[in-house]
Amino acid sequence: MSVVLLTAMAWGQSSLKATSEIAAASQTTINGASVVSGMTVFSNNRIRTGGQGTAIINLGRLGRIEFGPNTDMTLRLSREGIGGELHSNHVVVSARAGVPITIKTPKGMITTDGRQPAALTIAVENKSARVITHMGEATVTSGVEEDRAKVEHVAAGEELLQSVSRRGATGVIWIGAEPVINRIATGDQNNSGLSKPQPYYGGRGEIWENTWTMIRHNPLMGVGLGAYQTAYPIYARDNGVQGVTAAAHNDYLQVLADAGVIGAAIALWFIIVIFRGIARGVRSPDPMVAAIALGGGAGLFGLLVHSLFDFNLHLPSHA
Repeated sequence: MSVVLLTAMAWGQSSLKATSEIAAASQTTINGASVVSGMTVFSNNRIRTGGQGTAIINLGRLGRIEFGPNTDMTLRLSREGIGGELHSNHVVVSARAGVPITIKTPKGMITTDGRQPAALTIAVENKSARVITHMGEATVTSGVEEDRAKVEHVAAGEELLQSVSRRGATGVIWIGAEPVINRIATGDQNNSGLSKPQPYYGGRGEIWENTWTMIRHNPLMGVGLGAYQTAYPIYARDNGVQGVTAAAHNDYLQVLADAGVIGAAIALWFIIVIFRGIARGVRSPDPMVAAIALGGGAGLFGLLVHSLFDFNLHLPSHA
């Protein structure tokens, strides 16, 4: 009895070796050890390729897997199907008819039913996953909670991107654009229509030109923080006869006028730091953190655009 059991185990191992081996490889490791062509591959082996590395695993009657550079994948093989967990970069998985594919990614699961031959490119990029179906049809399941999972089908020749945007809706709705456009055109915050239009030099245009004159005369350090309203009449074309203004109606010009090039450089550095933090948040593996970062970044970007025509950062409710 023991001899029969040992013989069966040996046959099973030799059969697996015959159907799962490295067909070609460069800069490739299995469980941390370097590999060469002809080496056996077993289920639960973790395969990594280097920056210039590639690998092809021949799975015999099941099919084969091609690894691109910088790819990291844990194989899950059986006599009936091809499976695994793709941690980074991309693989091309080919399966014969009757062989299902089950590949897990950070964003969900990619499967085929095995009823027809299949060939898929699966790529993991910054915690998102891209699926390209070259042959057959793939089923892509996004999400981990059953009540929130989303199932989509990718036919041959189609491509699908699984990303954080699929877990929530993000958009911008512009309601009542005409009054906003009219206010910018007329320069009158109390005039939402064109019944009392003002020329360019009757509103923001004149203020911006006078502010630019102020900047040219005080390029390095500006006129001083909080001194804009006091200094404005000195540089106005009409010598301040028609009144003064407390703000430049353009936060970028205002910073240059108040604090000069030095202050503008500090402000630019501050904006860069903020958006670098937002970029890190968007790349977070936590979908909620990524969605909050994306929404916050979109809001800040809108505020920066609005600052071209107004003084948002001088209003406590905005700043």
